[in-house]
Amino acid sequence: MKMDENITKTGIFIFLLLFAFLGFAAVNISSTVAVTYVVFLSLSFTYWLFDKKHSLPLSDPKSSWLTASAIGLFVYVIFILTAPLLLKLFQPVIDTLFVMKLIGATTPVFANSKIFMIMTYCVIAFIETLCIFVVIPEMIFDYFKIQPKKLKSIISFDREGIIVKIVWVAVSIFFYYLHFTAKGIENSAALFLVFLMALVSIGMVLYFGEGKQAAMFHFFANFIASMAIFGLLSFLGITPGAIALIIPIFILNSKLNLKI
Repeated sequence: MKMDENITKTGIFIFLLLFAFLGFAAVNISSTVAVTYVVFLSLSFTYWLFDKKHSLPLSDPKSSWLTASAIGLFVYVIFILTAPLLLKLFQPVIDTLFVMKLIGATTPVFANSKIFMIMTYCVIAFIETLCIFVVIPEMIFDYFKIQPKKLKSIISFDREGIIVKIVWVAVSIFFYYLHFTAKGIENSAALFLVFLMALVSIGMVLYFGEGKQAAMFHFFANFIASMAIFGLLSFLGITPGAIALIIPIFILNSKLNLKI
């Protein structure tokens, strides 16, 4: 079988890397966690491998991971700065550090080791983004024979636009229930944050037409949340302002056109 030109080496590398980590997790962290995400990843990889359209690619080879990282980081900063305003519905006094830790509450502790736990948080971010926010929406779009047109699909209210919006909300609700049932999260504020993150993530996938930016947004959210939970945030001096200073560096490097 001749490999479709849209099936990039980067995409295959990402999937294989995630499978390798799950094999490591099965032995060193939690077999339950590994099996759960192997199922998600296997179904997603199978569909992605044999899909001929790739209306929502995992990684567009024309774009840079550095630029995607800058975008994901920027969206994360905006998210944690605005989330306290919405979360005041659940708790009167909210600050950004609380939001950072609350994101961590959406993923149970899987390992005694801080290093393994942080690794798990980060890898799960990629798996959930690629499987739930990229492949599942693409499967539904392929079923209805539509191909999202980035911004047009988001703002339009024709047949395609309506289907896109229904999928947008439905997958976000699925992500919410996944954390509520499978992960046993009962904190209402944390669950609300999960739903908001899902809406933002799918919106990014639709807008950019690929999954890299949303994956990096999820990665930074989980990584910083895990650091906050383990009390390492203040030690490293990571704050929204400091994070924002990193963005120009990513953008500058992306000018080198490094498609990594």
